[in-house]
Amino acid sequence: MDHRYLANQLLAAFGKTLTVSGLALGEDDTCVLLFDDDLALTIEFDESEQRLVFSIFLDKLAEDAGYAGPLLRELLAANLYWLGTGGASVGLQSSTGALMLFQASPVAAFDDSSFEHLLDQLLKTAERLRKRAAAHRAGLASGADDATPPAALASEIPPIYG
Repeated sequence: MDHRYLANQLLAAFGKTLTVSGLALGEDDTCVLLFDDDLALTIEFDESEQRLVFSIFLDKLAEDAGYAGPLLRELLAANLYWLGTGGASVGLQSSTGALMLFQASPVAAFDDSSFEHLLDQLLKTAERLRKRAAAHRAGLASGADDATPPAALASEIPPIYG
């Protein structure tokens, strides 16, 4: 099965829902979709793993940012068992300070509906996390995000090892 061809079929079908004809991977095996003029979703085809890698820039974290500790704590809590990220992960690109939301999935695991659902989930999660980052930056963050699991739930999560 040609997984790159399948990825392009998924993109073309998604493009139709956006009324964008000919949506496909470029020669570099990437496709960048821009939403609301500032939310860029990058889709990359990883040929060696036959998967799609999705990434969205959330915010830039300055080295001297006083809000960094509370924000990173909140993002790490969201990452725990992916409860606050909808299955994606948040990471920091140390060389640039970029906070990124990302997820990788095998191309063969998708049909048109599940592909569209994943993209919708990623975009909603990115919008929510961007708002939280902006609130921290402005000094307006007043506690954990609604997606952070409550203490009762966190205590029921089994240990990873043992």
